[in-house]
Amino acid sequence: MLNQIDDQKVDRLAELLNVLADPTRMRIILGLTKPSSMSALQRQLQIGQAALAHHLSQMQANGLLNTEQRDGELYYLLTDSSLNKSVKLLLTK
Repeated sequence: MLNQIDDQKVDRLAELLNVLADPTRMRIILGLTKPSSMSALQRQLQIGQAALAHHLSQMQANGLLNTEQRDGELYYLLTDSSLNKSVKLLLTK
């Protein structure tokens, strides 16, 4: 079975798990049940703007987040909603 797994896929998964290994990033994922602005995420997570921006940029660079412009404000959303469900499932274990 292991021989059939593409090494690139294993490496990519390891990178993603490394990004997700941060508690703040897991809280961001749990908080993104719908598109949210940075100010809404700041209030929800009670985290400073610079720290939140750092986490969001890391997550976006790794393909976990998309952004969309609404009324002049940037909104963040998960690229895959199952990510939220997966983190919730892991928390129940």
